[in-house]
Amino acid sequence: MIETILNTDVATPIGMVESVLRTTGIAHLASLHPSPVGDVVVVRWDQAVTAVVPEEHADAMLGSYERRTGVPAYPEDSPPVRWAENVGAALTSGEGRKLAIRLPGLSDFQQDVLNATRRIPVGETRPY
Repeated sequence: MIETILNTDVATPIGMVESVLRTTGIAHLASLHPSPVGDVVVVRWDQAVTAVVPEEHADAMLGSYERRTGVPAYPEDSPPVRWAENVGAALTSGEGRKLAIRLPGLSDFQQDVLNATRRIPVGETRPY
């Protein structure tokens, strides 16, 4: 029966899908944060960062985000205060390593490279 319901073309009210995804915690949420290099859009899933991009590239990134991860990212005007404080502190101090990070939609190699770069001290250049 569930398969039958999922395979029918039933119109849903505008905003219903987004509301359900947000309420259940399935949706990834994007919010704007200041940083030393300018404003950035940070996408989160639960309490983990899944993407960071300069504000001027946000539209392109959010457009490809669902194709890459299989989950849409919706704008979040008011992220939880503690989350915003933690992200703000990490961005201004260069201590982004302290944030939980999930990398959905990337290959194992891509994830390994990005995790290796997290171990490079701020301000230093090293091969990964």
